[in-house]
Amino acid sequence: MIYQTKMVPTGLLAIGLALFALPLHLSGGEPAEMYLKQLRANRYYDMALIYLDRIEKGAPASDEIRSSLQLERAQTYLEIAGSTRVPAVRDDNFLKAEAALRSFIDQQKDHPRVAEARMQLGKLLLTRAVVLLERKDIDDAQRDAARGSLDAAAQVFDQIVEDLRGKLKDMQGNKIDPSDSAALALRERYRGEFLGANLLGGDVRERAGDTFPKDSPERVKRYDAALAKYKELAEKYSSLLPGAQAAFFIGRVQEKKGDSAAALIAYENTLRQPDVEALRPAKTEAAARAVEILMSNSPPKVKEAIALGAPWLGGLRPNERSLPEWQVLRTALAKAYVASSADQKPADARKTKSTARSLLVAATKVPGPHLDEARQLLGDIGVEVAEESAAPVEAPKSYAEALASCRELVEAAKLSALPIEVLKQEIARGGDNVDELKKQLADAQADVENRYQVASSIIQQGLSLTTGEDTQETINQGRFFLAWLESQRERYWEAAVVGEFVARRFPTDALALQCGLVALNAYQSMLQAADESRQAALMRKIEPLAVFLSEKWPEDPNSASAANLLVQISMLDKRWDDAEKYLVKLPSDSPARAKFQNLLGQFLWNEYQQQVKEQQTEKAAATLERSMQQLEAGLQLVQREGVDNTTLLSALLLSKAKLQNDDAKAALSILENETYGPLNRLKGEGALSPPGQGFVPDTYRTALQALVSQLKDGGDGDKLLPKAKGMMSDLRTALESEPDSGKKLIGIYYSLAKDIRQQIENAKPNEKAKLIDAVKLFLVNVGQQSTDPATTHWVAQTFMEMGESAMGNTPPPATGQAKALLEAAANELQTLLDKPGDDADAVRQIRFELATTSRMMGDYKQAINQFEQILKEKNSMIDAQVQAALSYQQWALSPGFNPKYVKNALNSAMSGARPDAARKNTIWGWGKLAKLAQGKPAFEATFFDARYRIAECMYLTGQRSPEASDKAKYAERAEKVILGTLQLYPELGGPEDVQRNDQLIRQAQKAQAKPVTGLPK
Repeated sequence: MIYQTKMVPTGLLAIGLALFALPLHLSGGEPAEMYLKQLRANRYYDMALIYLDRIEKGAPASDEIRSSLQLERAQTYLEIAGSTRVPAVRDDNFLKAEAALRSFIDQQKDHPRVAEARMQLGKLLLTRAVVLLERKDIDDAQRDAARGSLDAAAQVFDQIVEDLRGKLKDMQGNKIDPSDSAALALRERYRGEFLGANLLGGDVRERAGDTFPKDSPERVKRYDAALAKYKELAEKYSSLLPGAQAAFFIGRVQEKKGDSAAALIAYENTLRQPDVEALRPAKTEAAARAVEILMSNSPPKVKEAIALGAPWLGGLRPNERSLPEWQVLRTALAKAYVASSADQKPADARKTKSTARSLLVAATKVPGPHLDEARQLLGDIGVEVAEESAAPVEAPKSYAEALASCRELVEAAKLSALPIEVLKQEIARGGDNVDELKKQLADAQADVENRYQVASSIIQQGLSLTTGEDTQETINQGRFFLAWLESQRERYWEAAVVGEFVARRFPTDALALQCGLVALNAYQSMLQAADESRQAALMRKIEPLAVFLSEKWPEDPNSASAANLLVQISMLDKRWDDAEKYLVKLPSDSPARAKFQNLLGQFLWNEYQQQVKEQQTEKAAATLERSMQQLEAGLQLVQREGVDNTTLLSALLLSKAKLQNDDAKAALSILENETYGPLNRLKGEGALSPPGQGFVPDTYRTALQALVSQLKDGGDGDKLLPKAKGMMSDLRTALESEPDSGKKLIGIYYSLAKDIRQQIENAKPNEKAKLIDAVKLFLVNVGQQSTDPATTHWVAQTFMEMGESAMGNTPPPATGQAKALLEAAANELQTLLDKPGDDADAVRQIRFELATTSRMMGDYKQAINQFEQILKEKNSMIDAQVQAALSYQQWALSPGFNPKYVKNALNSAMSGARPDAARKNTIWGWGKLAKLAQGKPAFEATFFDARYRIAECMYLTGQRSPEASDKAKYAERAEKVILGTLQLYPELGGPEDVQRNDQLIRQAQKAQAKPVTGLPK
């Protein structure tokens, strides 16, 4: 018999929720993505979903994650499904994940992560099908549902293949510059995804074929479709791993179709593949299947079978001796040796049988689907194999006898449970023998359950037989066994009742804490499967018990799990005082103490961010201080060898917090710390992997921000400049291997320019001018000493941001220091345009910034002409549309503008201007901007700004009109626009938007001679 053991597309498909580990895409903004990753890593799934809801409602996060909310929700649902043992919960979260993925794919067709989402959807559909097919006593409806999932997965994988085929065609040969490492890396990623989707496309078709009866034409049809996929890979990509693996899958499908000759050729082709690590499982199973095919001939081809299988088995490595696929080969080859001995002389036959015996004895020591056949063969050659079984147990005559019997049964059950995980892994991999494997698994589980049930029954009988001769200590031993057994049998309520009784009634007993922990774990297991109505009741049980255990045994390391749970519950409920109280119960030298201290600091940082957004200034300052205290305490507890992603993120956040507190020197010192500083630990010998793609850029951005901030504190520019240049160089190196590295570098520098502007705006009045002068000198030096376009662009952006900041609320044109900064920006931008690169988008961005600079300097005509040219090339560039509309509005109000044309200019700002050949306005105006941005979370700010600007333009049209009646008429229109927005969005765009709309509506009411009441309450 052929057993499928381990054959899955290595590195591409491993059934189980490890499939759903999404790469985390991080931006240069606040590390909301890393925070979300930490929540999921620590299994705080409810908090992760709540956090995603908060982001959707406006919590701080990058535009990238904001546009990927459905994808992140899908990831969270999938991780919930993977963590639960409750089928209904798992299935429900599978459905939620599928809905979220489909929503993302349908609504975000142009999103850069849509290919990733499609691959994720295909793997989800595949996994759902496998889970259905694994069920005991599967019925036809369930089998049809599984087949439907597999067919849907095939369509998804086919779409991925076709999309990537076109992209790869566009990147063939000399279409990519050999020196462009980012483009080369992108092509390799596309190629890997293309091959993976092809292999998965074959796999789902093969599995779909398995769901039909053996005589069904549909079964053959699906197998042929799978073969087409596998053959394309094997013929076109034989030098790559998926192509080499496909050779084995061809053999497997041919064998299922009954074409043993074709299958044998495919298996022999597999064995001729290079002996690389990733192919060894495939080659081992190919050898076993080939031996079986040769032995199934009539007459059996014994010599050929041994000649094929023995050399490969001779290459068995020490670390492979216990792998299931090698036991299948041992068994198949032993069968060939036994057959060979029949025609040999007695002495030779004994040697041959001895070889077979050695192979079979080794095979029977490893659990797996081969065991029955291996034992049968041993019996055929005269070797008895003892097999332990659960023997019936008589009723105990005393408590002591019951306790001893229970202890023996528990130990025997633990031994019987060892093969269960191996069998589950084998079933997940699929194959012809899945039904047999399921039977073995069911038998093993039933055996263990039977032992647990008998042990539970015996100890319960024993507890009713206690006498005065039985000590309280031994009685509680029996109660501990009973609680533990009921927990293993998933009778959680019974386990919790017994365990909690012992812990509270006999707290001085040696097993009291262990009983309490069994009860605590049982309550938690019930919580996972409970609906909302029961969750609250269970939480009322869990928290008091956890408090009792942590307070009763504060010095016992085993009670730390209770304190851990209390910290988690407190953080989930945002009870920061309780979280801090329970944290101190953890031993200071415990890794969990450092981990949770850091995690609490991160949660508090996120809370601080939310309070800042909601303008809760005093609360935010207090929360920031608490966050810093926890982060500092957590980092101090970490040893060098214990640094992980949580630690690195804490260091980055603490550095950001120090910057918020105007301590730039400390901020940089944290990042450079030898133990946990990301600038040290992410490079050099023993470098750690970053928590996510955006972590390294964000670290350098924060470090550069700290460097610049030191200038206002009298930092030595001559010393800081080389360090800044070094950091820029390291950042550039870190991004080189990533796709679109140039664009990412520019984006990071742009964010840094925004940061510097924010620093200047937050500086004290007596420090602001000094800081501007220091930063300006610093930027001039950087610009003069660098020939790197990205660095020059950063210098220009920073000058531009500083110039806009120096203008304050004063409308254009800029004057004085602001004008000088904007002129410096324009000069740097023009330098870049004089030597444009090949990236059209990057050049367009530079032209956009130059046009924006023109607007701020009051050259509106030139600015509008520049924006028009940009929008002719890319009409959907929202930032350019906003700036163009703003240019018309500000031009209309500028000194010296002809009053005769004010109304027309304001109308152009609202309704658009510069029609193209089709008489469509190239510049949209505020009206179209509001219409297109409405309902799109990524453009929420644009929508509310455009609506406000429409009302403002209406009001200003009336105020600047020579007709007295226009003042009230246009003021009324302005008021209606504001009220219309308010009716749909009562919170408007946030507190600042409410304030400016309230101010404007008051002006409009006054112009109409109405009572000035402001926005409706």
